[in-house]
Amino acid sequence: MRAEFIQPDDPRWKEFLSKVTHDFYHLSEYTSFAARHEGGQAVAFLAEEEGAGLLVPLLIRPLPENLDAKIDGCDALSPYGYPAPILYGSPDEFTTGRLMQQFVDLGKERGLVSVFVRMHPLLPFPQEPLRQLGLLVQHGQTVHCDLTLSAEEMLKQTCQNHRRNIRKLRKNGFTTVRNDWSFWHQFMEVYRATMRRVGAKEFYLFSDNYFEDLKGVLEDKLDLWTVLSPDGEFAAGGVFTVTNGIVEYHLGGTAEKYLSTAPSKLMFSDVRNWGKEAGNRVFHLGGGLGGKTDSLFQFKAGFSQDYADFFTFRMVLDQPKYDRLEKKWRLLSGELKQDLDSFPIYRKAL
Repeated sequence: MRAEFIQPDDPRWKEFLSKVTHDFYHLSEYTSFAARHEGGQAVAFLAEEEGAGLLVPLLIRPLPENLDAKIDGCDALSPYGYPAPILYGSPDEFTTGRLMQQFVDLGKERGLVSVFVRMHPLLPFPQEPLRQLGLLVQHGQTVHCDLTLSAEEMLKQTCQNHRRNIRKLRKNGFTTVRNDWSFWHQFMEVYRATMRRVGAKEFYLFSDNYFEDLKGVLEDKLDLWTVLSPDGEFAAGGVFTVTNGIVEYHLGGTAEKYLSTAPSKLMFSDVRNWGKEAGNRVFHLGGGLGGKTDSLFQFKAGFSQDYADFFTFRMVLDQPKYDRLEKKWRLLSGELKQDLDSFPIYRKAL
């Protein structure tokens, strides 16, 4: 078996992806992009054995300095999104377990204290090998549209309220445009205003530089969709990606002036129709905030009743160091209760 952590410019990263269905989150360019904006070093763990392989995109970070714990080491996490471990060669659970064990062994050698991985709802990974090595946590479900269905079948999956709103938007003169980049900066402003309006964390208030860098990295894999009012004003917009037949909703927002008309419903409807016409196989709308079955999830579920489970995977590779870090964090924070939403716990803001 060959196994090691590789850099984004290693040709084996692209070679691996050429063998397997993947999303844009798995691209070496995206992992490097995430490192620039989230911090850490962009790497992938690569292991191969007898016609089977495992790839795990990661950001490796030094341990937090604010704990003043004086502990050597680092930890790793997935970039933002769904950059889950992926396999080629359809290995059985035993072989998958061997590949994952190499990840554990080399991670320990590298000094990793903990690993946090976001799984991909639409790219299944054997669960038992993960459960044997760490904790698999379900956070709810995400919504996707099967683009292989006929247009009539997709319309039937759309709830009556959404259908009524979409008809009204069209009748009143609202339209969508794809990839008119003259609206790019307006989109950024409306996106951030939307995040502030819903009380999103500071992390989600992405800068102009983030969006420009994302556009430069993904190039023709990134689409900007805009909903225009009858007067040609920016009403709503979203950025979407297209990779290997997977259309992903990445980020979006609605201008406050047009909230009552719900223009994003028209956008999602038109993206779904375009995605089908362009020959893609699935449109992934994502889930609710933090995986919850909230109003955002219900809005997305109005377009499809096809749901997929969303999991994160957590491993502690150095228990003594993890325990020391957690103890120091609890001492400084005064927090005693367990929190499954925060891993590693010592990264939670003080």
